[in-house]
Amino acid sequence: MPAANPKQEPWLDTSGTRTSSAFPTPGVIVGAESTLGSEPPGLSRVGAVEGKGEPAADQWVALGIDLRGLAPLDARRSLAWVQERLARGEAFRLDEHEEEVELIREQPRIAQVIEALLAREARGYAMRIGADPGSTHSVPARLTAGGTVLLDARGGPLEAPFDVQLEGFHSVYQFQWSGDPVAAPPDTIVRVRRRRQRRARAPFRLRARFTHPLWDAIQVNAAIHDVSLEGLSLDTDAFRDLLYPGLVLRDLEIYWKGGMPIRCGAMVRHVTQHAHSGHRVGLSLDLPPLAAALWQREVEGVLHPHTLRGGHGADVFWENYTASGYFNLSGKNAEDFTGLRSAFERAHKKLRKAPHVGAAFAFSSERRVESVAHQVSPWEGTWVLYHFSRRPDGRPLSAAGDDALLDLYSHAYEYVQQQPRAQYLVTYVQKVARFSSLIFNDLTRRYLVSGRASMTEFRALEMATDVPAKPNDRFEIGPARPDELLLTSAVIRHSRPKLYVDATGLGQVDLGIDPTVAAWSTSGLERDRRLLVARHGGRVVAAAVIDIVEHGVHLFGLFDMVRLFPVSSLGHLAFGALLDETRRLFLSLGRSRFAYFCDDTEDRSGPQRAGTTDLGEATMTILPVGLLPELLEHVYVLTSRRPASGSLSGSEVPAPRALSELPPPQGAE
Repeated sequence: MPAANPKQEPWLDTSGTRTSSAFPTPGVIVGAESTLGSEPPGLSRVGAVEGKGEPAADQWVALGIDLRGLAPLDARRSLAWVQERLARGEAFRLDEHEEEVELIREQPRIAQVIEALLAREARGYAMRIGADPGSTHSVPARLTAGGTVLLDARGGPLEAPFDVQLEGFHSVYQFQWSGDPVAAPPDTIVRVRRRRQRRARAPFRLRARFTHPLWDAIQVNAAIHDVSLEGLSLDTDAFRDLLYPGLVLRDLEIYWKGGMPIRCGAMVRHVTQHAHSGHRVGLSLDLPPLAAALWQREVEGVLHPHTLRGGHGADVFWENYTASGYFNLSGKNAEDFTGLRSAFERAHKKLRKAPHVGAAFAFSSERRVESVAHQVSPWEGTWVLYHFSRRPDGRPLSAAGDDALLDLYSHAYEYVQQQPRAQYLVTYVQKVARFSSLIFNDLTRRYLVSGRASMTEFRALEMATDVPAKPNDRFEIGPARPDELLLTSAVIRHSRPKLYVDATGLGQVDLGIDPTVAAWSTSGLERDRRLLVARHGGRVVAAAVIDIVEHGVHLFGLFDMVRLFPVSSLGHLAFGALLDETRRLFLSLGRSRFAYFCDDTEDRSGPQRAGTTDLGEATMTILPVGLLPELLEHVYVLTSRRPASGSLSGSEVPAPRALSELPPPQGAE
C-alpha cells in the first residue's frame, strides 16, 4: 500500500492517531518550497513545516487558502493551481481530521477481518502496488463471498499481485492480493479510519442549496451524496461553484420532496475529484438546537432503518425481557421482578424525556420488536450500555442473522457519540459471557498497553437489605468529613487506574458528582452519592462510595452500588461494618437490594456474608469515546459471518443469545 508521506510524520502521535492539529484550519496544503514556487493570489504562507536548519531547497511550507476579494475567474485559477500540484504529488492537503492507523499482524484477527470482508462482499479499489485509491492507477473492485476479487472492466487490465483497499464499517482495510482465490489470509493488514462519524447514502432527492458567501451570483443547488450525524457530502462541480476546504457557508438549506427544509451553517472540509460526478464536497454542519434535533432524527432513520430510539413504551421492553430469558439470568425468574414493574415503567417514562441522561433502543422485524438495549449516563461524561436482550424464539428470516446486533449496537453507541460531554464508554461483562467478552474484553486489551483503555476485574455481589447487621463495637461508621474526603480521594487515585477514576466519577477531590445529580434532577430522576467512612481510634481506615440511582432504571439493581476502599492496613476488617451501614441506607430508601462491586482482591469474605448472592466474576472495561468507531468496527467483524461450508479463513463467531452486561447463569451466555 502507498506509504505515508514522510513529511507528515510529525503529526503522528504515540497513540496511533495521526492528526493535523498543528494546522487546525481546513484547506491548508504543504509542499516543498522549491517545487511550489510562488503562490497565486488567494494563497498565503502560514508557516514552515520542518526544521530551520535544512537547506532552502528542502524547506517545506504550508499555504492557507482564502479567496476573499478575488474575482471568480482569478479564484478559479488559484484553485486550479492547487489541484494541479495535488494531482502531481507536489503538495499534500492537511484537512482538519484525525486518522486512526493500525497495523494488524495477529493471524487469528486477520482471519476474522478477511472473513468479514468476504461475508459482506466488501467494495473498494484494486491498484498497482504503491498507487493511491481513486487515482488513474486504481480500479473499482468488489469481493465475492466465494473469495475472489471482481474488477471493474472499465478500469482496464491490472496485473497481479496488486494492492486492495476494501471498505469495512468505519475503516478501510489495505493489503496485498495475489490475484488468485483466497487460499490464506495476508501476513499483514493496514486498517485506516479517517472519520469519526459513519456515513450512509443519502435518500433520493435530498439536496442542499445556498448562496456562495463570497460571490452572490453563485447559487449552488446540489444533490447530497451521503449523510452523517455531523455532516454530509455533495456531488457538484467544485471549480464552477468555487468550493474549497475551509470555506464557511451560511444559510445552507437541506431539503427533500415534501420535507421541511433544515437551515444551518456549514464548513467545507474536503473536496475530492471523482471521474463520474465531478467533485465530492464534504461539509460539517453547524446546526442550531432545533435543527440539530430534527437532523439527528432524520439521519438516525437513514443510518438505522430497523431500530428506533425512544419510540416504544415500557411494556414492549418488559415483554422482550420475558421472552428473551433476560429475567432468568443469575438463577432468577420473571416473578422475581414483578414488584419492580411499576418502578421500571416510571423510570422508563422519565428517561424518554431525558435524552441527555439516557435512551432506549429497539430493533424490529416486520412482525415485532426483536431486541432492545439501553444507554444511560450514571456519571458525568460516562455512558453505560445495559439491558441488552434479544428474543431467541421463532425469529423471522429477516431478523435471523447478526445484522440485528450490529444495528442495535451501532445505534446505541452512535447516539452517545452525539452527546457533547460524552467521554467514556463503560461496560460490565460477566466472565462466562463469551460473546460479550469477545466484543469488549478483546478490544480493550488492544489498547491497554498504550494507556488508551482500562480493564478492571471485580466480583459482583447482590446484597439484600433486610439482613440484620452484626454487632460492631470496633469501628465508628459515619458520613465522611471534608478532610476525610480528601484523604479517601487521594487513596483512590493512587490505587486505581486514571481512566477508572475519571470514568466512575471519582476524579474530583471531594468525590462529588454535582453535575450528574443536576442533570438527572432536571428530569425528575433520582441520583445521589453518599460517602461513608470507618474510623478506628478517630482515624479513617476504610471508605464506602455509594451510588444511588432512580429506582427501576436497572432491573438487577446494578446502578445502586457500593465500592469499598481500604485507607489503612486495618481497612479490610471494617468492610463488613461499612456494608451493614450501606444496607441500612438502601433499606431506608425502599430498596430490597444493592450491588457490591468488589474489585479489591483482599476482600475474600464478601460472598460468604449473610444475605449475599454471588453474581459472578466480571470485568469493567473503559474505552474513551474517541475509540467508539473502533468498537463498532470490531462488532462489525464479529457479526459478519458466512456459512461454515463456504468459509475460507476458518473463523467462527457463534450467534449470541440474550446479551446482558451482567450476569448470565453459570454455563449460559
